[in-house]
Amino acid sequence: MNAHSKSGLSRTERALRSHVKLRQLKLLVTLDNYRHLGRAAEALGITQPAVSKSLAEVEMVFGVQLFTRSVRGTAPTADGELVIQLARLILSELDRTVEELAARAQGITGRVCIGTVGPGAHLLLARTVVLLKKRSAMTTVVVEEEPLDVLLQQLRIGKVDIVLSRIDPAFLDDDIEAVRLYDEPAVVICGPGHPLTQLQHIETGLLAEHPWVVPTRSGSMLSKLKEMFGIQGHEPPADLTVGLSMLSALLLVQERQAVCLLAQSVARHLERSGLVTILPVRFPLPLVPVGMLYRRTPHPSVALSLLLECVRQAAAGIQAEP
Repeated sequence: MNAHSKSGLSRTERALRSHVKLRQLKLLVTLDNYRHLGRAAEALGITQPAVSKSLAEVEMVFGVQLFTRSVRGTAPTADGELVIQLARLILSELDRTVEELAARAQGITGRVCIGTVGPGAHLLLARTVVLLKKRSAMTTVVVEEEPLDVLLQQLRIGKVDIVLSRIDPAFLDDDIEAVRLYDEPAVVICGPGHPLTQLQHIETGLLAEHPWVVPTRSGSMLSKLKEMFGIQGHEPPADLTVGLSMLSALLLVQERQAVCLLAQSVARHLERSGLVTILPVRFPLPLVPVGMLYRRTPHPSVALSLLLECVRQAAAGIQAEP
């Protein structure tokens, strides 16, 4: 490490230990959110000169420029992005501590936040919550459903404890632990009264004549669907509705007599409930496995450790099902 790096590290340590105030960290996060001094001042309930003064003070503490100013607004520098990420993490941990203290005062122990992407991990999520509540009924569970890039950012700043999703560890950074849990094939479903349920053999070309729903905002499932038709020499369905919630997809499957590509474990659960029928169509392409993502930390909370254990147990149960 060179002298400049040592000096920078020492300055940052001094800033965090004695100089930087929580209100200044909140200022940095707010300014990053709004990218404008005036709008940040309005959000914080202070004057614009006060924002400028406070920003100058915190930049002096760190010894680097954190934002650039222009007629169009403000933007974080490379150093600023690093400090803002730290500020978000500190404020998130503070909020979490305050929430847990309030929960304990009400006799509730712990809080966990689970992020999930698309329908592929919905059954894993449900089974995990069931197991967690059996062992700690008073632990508060919060679920966030967002695109994976959004959840990864929330994971890094501590707003989300774990993400359940189809994952490809090759595209993740070293600060995120990626654990492959099980392979999850896809199946084709429709409503119980759909005309296709009367057929014992269904040609791929016939499927293309029906409306389709794809209950995910990820482009990977849609591309897999189109590839499925392509490798069998057929044009993909022209009638597509993409990016639905699971509930909206099921309603369209029933109301429009649409066909849907869905994770096998979720489809089997819905079929046992009489909500859908799995069609005798083989989906020939492998999908990215289902797994969990969490931030590497040397001292996970008791609630997080329990959550990780429950995820693994739920995944093992799903994998063992015929």
